[in-house]
Amino acid sequence: MLTYIMVSIVTVLHAQITLSPSAGSKVGKAIAITQSTSLHFGTMSVPTGAVNIVLSTTNVRTASIPANVTLLSQSPLRQTATYTVYGDNNKHYLITLPTNNVVTISSGANHIHVNNFLPYTNSMGNGHFDGILNSLGEDTFSVGATLVLLSGQASGVYTGTFNVTVAYN
Repeated sequence: MLTYIMVSIVTVLHAQITLSPSAGSKVGKAIAITQSTSLHFGTMSVPTGAVNIVLSTTNVRTASIPANVTLLSQSPLRQTATYTVYGDNNKHYLITLPTNNVVTISSGANHIHVNNFLPYTNSMGNGHFDGILNSLGEDTFSVGATLVLLSGQASGVYTGTFNVTVAYN
């Protein structure tokens, strides 16, 4: 006797099918920055030769060639620029400072270049120009730089501005 087994595969065709993928969003705090103190190199004598005045991020002021200038202890005194950053808790952020030969401070028609801007934060991230916001969404950092004086730089009160930018990293 011969037996046949029939196997049938049924394929159901659908005219349409609905897929329900997920959707999401995160709403975070905008990053913000405030300045506590302004960058100031303090008071010094008219230089007898070209000299760089370095103001470190820890508020230490030194002259590249001390014999060319006298760093004075009169007002206004030296101070680093200090900032507070606000944003999302525990987030990394990037600090962008001016590049060399971009910032000039002036006293009338006389000018001085400010170079080598450097930040310092107690919560340094992966590099020299980043920080990490704490569990409250805050961090502070300071900025130092180098003042490039020419021999016989004209006396005066020199002022100017520079940009500091912070962004989530």
